[in-house]
Amino acid sequence: MEEDNILIQKCQLGEREAQRWLYDKYYLYLYNIVLRYVRGHHDTEDVVSEIFIRIFKHIHTLKTTENEGLKRWIKTIAINEALRFMKKKQRLVFTDEDHAFEHLAIIESAVEEPNVDQIRKIIDQMPIGYRTIFLMNVVEGLSHTEIAEHLEISRNTSKSQMLKARKFIQHKLNKDESRQFR
Repeated sequence: MEEDNILIQKCQLGEREAQRWLYDKYYLYLYNIVLRYVRGHHDTEDVVSEIFIRIFKHIHTLKTTENEGLKRWIKTIAINEALRFMKKKQRLVFTDEDHAFEHLAIIESAVEEPNVDQIRKIIDQMPIGYRTIFLMNVVEGLSHTEIAEHLEISRNTSKSQMLKARKFIQHKLNKDESRQFR
């Protein structure tokens, strides 16, 4: 972490070489975070550019890198920028309608272990509201309280969207499993 402290200090002094090094070090990390939310190379590139503008504009506020402070700070900026982009494009919609899943029988028993590609495809098919909450909770590790603050929704909306995301995944996995036996 001493390396990050030196990097931060040099970036705070406006040293272009340090800024380039920070960019090279974190570009792919940020790209992958944003891509999970935004979906699409060009939009992801645009959001990542905005993230680095925000990072360099506000790096003077960062004091320490204890407990991966720089990486966590950058990750928070990435999530916020991805969400801001989605809101601006009116892509972020949460449904209060339960009728979409009324017909589903939720099976608690586990299906065969799905592979990573299968899970990614299912997540990509999710409605944007479900997917956003699912990614923030499961992948990013945010609590429902933190998600509610980021998205300016209630904690209960976050929880219900997560439940719907899980139902969606279970339904798709069960559907795929039933196709195997036909």
